[in-house]
Amino acid sequence: SLRIHFPSHTGAIPQQDLDASVRHALDKCRRYGVDQELDSRRFIELTVLYGANFDSEQPWASRILAQAHLSGHERMRQIDEYELFALRGGPR
Repeated sequence: SLRIHFPSHTGAIPQQDLDASVRHALDKCRRYGVDQELDSRRFIELTVLYGANFDSEQPWASRILAQAHLSGHERMRQIDEYELFALRGGPR
């Protein structure tokens, strides 16, 4: 659950707003061809961490998601890799 894993990001958000945010993120997943459950879950988590429009407002995310030749799974793999290594400094 998002509230369990991201309490500081979701604690003040009413449940109906959080549900709407998840639905909106799932709509975006479909547009990007992100159709595997784990990839969709990760997209939703990134939405919680970086904002509802991270896919267009974060240059690293929009650059990866715009690569139409990549599958949705490959796009999410590249986003995870970038987020882990470039933004977080690698595994800990």
